Amino acid sequence: MSEQSGLLKTTLNLITSPSEAFADLRVHGRAWFPLILIILSAVVSWVYYYQVVDFSWSIEQTISTQDMSKLQKEEALKMYESMGANTMLGITVGSTIVMVPIIFAIYSLYLLIVSNIRNDDLRFGQCFTLSCWSSLVAVFSSLVSILQILFSSTNQIPQSALKGLNINDLILSLEPGNAWYTFATSFDLTSIWGSILMAIGYKAFTKCGTGTAYVIGFLPFGLIYGIWALVIVV
Repeated sequence: MSEQSGLLKTTLNLITSPSEAFADLRVHGRAWFPLILIILSAVVSWVYYYQVVDFSWSIEQTISTQDMSKLQKEEALKMYESMGANTMLGITVGSTIVMVPIIFAIYSLYLLIVSNIRNDDLRFGQCFTLSCWSSLVAVFSSLVSILQILFSSTNQIPQSALKGLNINDLILSLEPGNAWYTFATSFDLTSIWGSILMAIGYKAFTKCGTGTAYVIGFLPFGLIYGIWALVIVV
């Protein structure tokens, strides 16, 4: 079987039979493929967004969600307008290319620490492969965001559209300024899907119990959003 067909089979199995996909990845780990695909899909969605959106409206809407004084918001608005859409796009694309691998490296370090505590004998490379493939479902969110932009009846599109499966756009419809707005627009349903895949993958890589695997898979998700929600409530 060629490498290309092997990658395609693994990608399809990730949806239809994730345990089989991760069992193959345990032996033939290929972290570069999901990493490139995730970065590429995110970059394409951002490029498309900046080609379509009313830039002035977008930055005004984004700044309105920030906890700043009126004077600070005015200064921020002037700064972003002076930078222009192309500069902002360049910064966003550059940040995506740099930050995505760093985030996966942090998740990999978490899995490596867990593995060392439990004596599961995972290597950093295996943890990185697991992190990247578990997050491949983020591509679906990027695809949904592209479709939302494509079929939008206006060019005043909020940046929350870049999180195509966020619970605010899907369910809550909170307005900017609501204490839960940023939380809800950042809470993308693919995060839950990715946590499930990480649990399945960790079990396939280590043969640990199902309950243990799901605790490990959901712990980062629970800590991030749990602490965030607690900060909002307090």
